[in-house]
Amino acid sequence: MGRDDVLVTADSERRFVELAQLADVAAAEHEWENQIVDAVVGDDREDVDRQRLAEAFRFHARHGEDKDRERFGPMVTIEDGATVLAPLAEAADETCSLWGAVAAHATNARVRARLHVLLFERRWGDVGAHATAAVEAYLDDAPTVDPPSLRTIDALGRAHDVAVLIRRADLVERATAALIRAAAASLDDPEPKPGVALGLIEVLVDARRSDVAVDERITRARRRYADAWNAESTIELQRKRAPGAETRKALDRELVELWLEEADRVDPLVALSHREKAAKIARQRGLSDLAERAVLAMQAADPPELARIEVEVPSSITQEQLEEYIDSMVGDTWWESVIRVLSKGPPTGHVEHNRKVAAELAKEYPLQALFPNRRLGGDGLPRYTPTSEEDRLDDQLTDVETMSLQMQGQFLGEALRRAGARHSPSVDDVVEALREARCEGPSASAIARVVRRFDAGDYEAAAYTGLPLVERLCRELLLSIDAPLYRVQRDRAPGTYPGLGALLPPLGERGLDESWQRYLRTFLLAPNGWNFRNEALHGFVDDVNATGAALVLIAVLYLSSSSGLGLAT
Repeated sequence: MGRDDVLVTADSERRFVELAQLADVAAAEHEWENQIVDAVVGDDREDVDRQRLAEAFRFHARHGEDKDRERFGPMVTIEDGATVLAPLAEAADETCSLWGAVAAHATNARVRARLHVLLFERRWGDVGAHATAAVEAYLDDAPTVDPPSLRTIDALGRAHDVAVLIRRADLVERATAALIRAAAASLDDPEPKPGVALGLIEVLVDARRSDVAVDERITRARRRYADAWNAESTIELQRKRAPGAETRKALDRELVELWLEEADRVDPLVALSHREKAAKIARQRGLSDLAERAVLAMQAADPPELARIEVEVPSSITQEQLEEYIDSMVGDTWWESVIRVLSKGPPTGHVEHNRKVAAELAKEYPLQALFPNRRLGGDGLPRYTPTSEEDRLDDQLTDVETMSLQMQGQFLGEALRRAGARHSPSVDDVVEALREARCEGPSASAIARVVRRFDAGDYEAAAYTGLPLVERLCRELLLSIDAPLYRVQRDRAPGTYPGLGALLPPLGERGLDESWQRYLRTFLLAPNGWNFRNEALHGFVDDVNATGAALVLIAVLYLSSSSGLGLAT
């Protein structure tokens, strides 16, 4: 445990005053912590004192259930468990000493609150004094934010939490009164910010405050934010304060009926999601009559019509650069072009990169990551909803792969189309190229015919004749590396063959590149991906375009080229 009574010289005192003034100005001029960090550090990256002071604003403030782990955590946690920054508990005494000295001279309430609360959490020096100073600074800072914002929730919520921890009833009451005032001010804000008002009320509800004013704020929130999403959040707050089971049951009925009524007001695609949600809540909370009503509404509704939405995404890539990228994949021969296309990797991207992107998106958009996506089939009915944490993680990864597939698939497909237009390979040309890649016999001839259909612009024929070849090539690969595995399957079910879904896992175990395995799964099989094979062969794909046919052809050409697959023999 550190000490507050550190030796202070005249020079060090002037230095602390200088740093305090620097932090005061940064906090007054900037809204976000990262901006304060940049302002404190300035141009002098070698100034150790500035870096130590800036470190206080680099910690990520946790809220809700997450804060019970560690109320201030590192900004980044690496896969091996290392963190940036080091955990607060490991903050050096020299750093804590500087924080304490700067806090004593700072005039900006936000600066004082952050420094004192970190010293309290670190258990450095006079812990009780730091806690009290932090609460009072938070209470001073909150009114400066007008109208209330997420920063208000952080300041008052943390003030209340710390006051409870140190058992200061007077400070708890002051924090409670401030929360009630701020909730009222947010509800009066001409520009509705339901997340702010409901966040402030949630702190009061979780603290089990019995004040009549809390119920009044919840009632106002129900009226002010009447849309289904915010009304659901408000009902859940009411439910936490409900005096008994009957009141909670009545609120549950309100919630289910709210979603059913909302479904009647929106387009069919959104209505399907709302009715599924209503049915799920009704089943979970024992409202069998409402669950039945929701299911009947789903069955009676017409399949939703899915409109194509065009989204313009700003990009620094010019049309000329894009053309150059596509042309770079068109080689001096058709087969050289194929090799260049395949060398770009699977259209879904590389799996490790995609996992990192998925993890970053989940951190950046935590609410979106928490809510599962419902996947619809070509008939407009639900196909898949994740049910476990593993499913949700796979969903996040598949979403990233699908985004890559939509963009990269167009580029790679266009490169194949240009290669076919430039070189016009005959069936014999393709068969000869495949023979050199160690793919011969009927499979090579069948692939060559798919290539000719694609080059002729008959994309539907190319896709529908190419899809069975994916499964055939996977079976042939298994036969070449692990004949007993395939034959056991065949002996157990004479006259039948294992499907593509059963073939990919053993190929992966035998060394099939994971990124390409993910491509084959996400594009062809995954109900949370494109599921192209199953949708097409069940008649739910009305039109196959050049990109769809090219993606099938890429799968076929990759599997036909056994060199580079790295499969164990």
